[in-house]
Amino acid sequence: VMFARRQVDRADVALLVIEAPSGVTSSDLAIAGAIWEAGRATVVAMNKWDLLDDLSRERLDSSWPRLAEILADPPRVNLSALSGRGVEKIFPAVEEARARFRSQLTTGELNRLLEDAIAAHSPPTVNHRPWKIYYSAQVSSGPPTFMIFANRTLPHSHPYRRYLENTVVKVFKLKGTPLRVELRQGANPYENKKRSILTPRQQ
Repeated sequence: VMFARRQVDRADVALLVIEAPSGVTSSDLAIAGAIWEAGRATVVAMNKWDLLDDLSRERLDSSWPRLAEILADPPRVNLSALSGRGVEKIFPAVEEARARFRSQLTTGELNRLLEDAIAAHSPPTVNHRPWKIYYSAQVSSGPPTFMIFANRTLPHSHPYRRYLENTVVKVFKLKGTPLRVELRQGANPYENKKRSILTPRQQ
């Protein structure tokens, strides 16, 4: 695990190799956590796929959801390193993951997406006031990082914050890619206009 952590720091994309018959182990989860904390994209390689029997397949199926939760449902390549079966799928998957890791969204795309998300699911009330987004933009890539200006901040664990993050991941197909969303409380950059950039359509 310590060796893996050092390698993760050097990478854009981490290839996490798992012994399929053993299922996802605690060491695998520890490495996955280190990958996510470092903000790296991930591809999971399920080695020894050809050795799965009914019992080991059940073990893998029961242990996979925890790993998928940590790594935002990463792409998975099933292979056998011994026979070479499926190995040719690794690098295309890595290249796709790297492209997502370096993806850039325009400000217009991002704000339209968040406007639709807010219209579909109304924001919460914070301190007896409706939570409202003023403006958002992508500030960097590798990993994709977004800044949202709002009238209030939200804790990292807040369900609505998670909802917005998941919406971006789903619409722009960023599965397996760490997303960084920074919420900043501040004046509306467009305060001279009559409405905020992102106001629920029903209002």
